[in-house]
Amino acid sequence: MIGKLTGEICLIESEQIIIDVAGVGYVLNIPSSALAAVQIGQTKSFWVFTQVKEGEITLFGFTSKEEKQLFEALITVQGVGGKVALAILSSMTPTMVTAAIIAQDITAFKRVSGIGPKLAARIVNELKDKKALVTGAYSFIDAATPLEGSQSMALDAASVLANLGFVRSEAFKTAAEILKNDEQISLEELIKKSLSQITNI
Repeated sequence: MIGKLTGEICLIESEQIIIDVAGVGYVLNIPSSALAAVQIGQTKSFWVFTQVKEGEITLFGFTSKEEKQLFEALITVQGVGGKVALAILSSMTPTMVTAAIIAQDITAFKRVSGIGPKLAARIVNELKDKKALVTGAYSFIDAATPLEGSQSMALDAASVLANLGFVRSEAFKTAAEILKNDEQISLEELIKKSLSQITNI
């Protein structure tokens, strides 16, 4: 199994690159954000997930170990294969994905091409309790889950703000950051402060 590759980029295509490692060219499927950042002749390192399916080997490459781990979590969901998981990471940053899972923001996943309402709901429902997703890999996550009670209040505030038309995951992130600094705040005040920050009042 291949875990990591470091080599020279020798070909860039719409969804793939070929990386030359000691004279051997490996085809890597990588997120569009990583694809936009590579250039022919550049030496790069990628964390690699090796998928073996029906006798076919497919390599997926990621610029960080945390992004690879998030990919691995996504493909545990029924109906999410490697291509769908890669589409998610191409449309959303790892922080956005994690925020959407914690905030139970189904709409965020429905925006990804190829994901319908049922699959979006399944992603959120199956991954929301996986603590491996919130191990401090992304800056706001530590703030997002200081205590179970705080997380529940942040979700309540996010639900109210989502009903007002704000993005649920962004509302959750804002509420969680406020709660980190003031765990005694009431839900009503939390909603007001979150609304104020989101609208920059």
